[in-house]
Amino acid sequence: MIKNGTAVITIDALHLKVKIDNNFVESTKLEREPQSLYELLSGDDDKTSFKSFHLNPTSELRINDFELTIDSNYYRADDYKYLYLVKYKNVVFGHLCWFMHRRAMDKANLLVLDIDNRVFYSSLDYIDVIIQLLKELGLLFNNFELLDICVDSNFDILKRIKFYFFKKDKYYFRSCGEINKKMDDIRSWDRDVVVGEGIRFKSRGDILRIYNKTMEIAASNKYYISTYFKIKGLDVDKSVYRKEIHISRRSLYEKKIDIKLSDLSNEIELMGLFKFYWNKFVDFREINSSKRIAHYKRINILK
Repeated sequence: MIKNGTAVITIDALHLKVKIDNNFVESTKLEREPQSLYELLSGDDDKTSFKSFHLNPTSELRINDFELTIDSNYYRADDYKYLYLVKYKNVVFGHLCWFMHRRAMDKANLLVLDIDNRVFYSSLDYIDVIIQLLKELGLLFNNFELLDICVDSNFDILKRIKFYFFKKDKYYFRSCGEINKKMDDIRSWDRDVVVGEGIRFKSRGDILRIYNKTMEIAASNKYYISTYFKIKGLDVDKSVYRKEIHISRRSLYEKKIDIKLSDLSNEIELMGLFKFYWNKFVDFREINSSKRIAHYKRINILK
């Protein structure tokens, strides 16, 4: 897949839409202490109601290995009324968000589960934990709201892209979206502009970013990612380059991509999805005598 050594494929961001399991609800009794999130969301008894839980900042919900506490400082506060920090075995696992401000009534009663970034770079089997969390709270997976897939390696893919990109008399290039060659607000198709520290391709809700991850880690202080890279066989004493694809819910729906929650733990499935989007964003072809672009030989710069 990648020239010159090891490549690591990882999920870097995951937001799930989940819904209340009606079968679970039918067996719920409000006469006891709340045993599920549903009782907090819809209970008529003030002691078990969602409103009561929300208004009491010392309140928390504990179910086996999970703990939920109110976190009004989470960045989604502008979008959602109720925000909960989720811990698994006393370690931050993510956030659960419910009831969008812009809706008078959330008819679908959907919640969003955001997984914390550190989880993806740990030894935790987070897919199993998600499944366990949903079961404990009486929730069901509905769809993906956002999914970021990354491929990291020590191979300087930026240098290789520049090699083909600026030889426009020899190589044809096209992309399904806009190209931003300086990782700022300047967007241009001008192939004579010098490429900076990274490249971004954007198509509607989907984004491909290619950049020096080592530099980004130093800027963000996310050195736990460097530790993960080392465990996976990358040389952290050298630069690591990232190819990061941001996939939106709309894109998955419109392209009719059927991906299950369990597929995220399957590297073959992940790589297949990554390649599908990569080929949409990056298409280099060797120009020949043919008048048809389809007859130009496609170049796989990842090979």
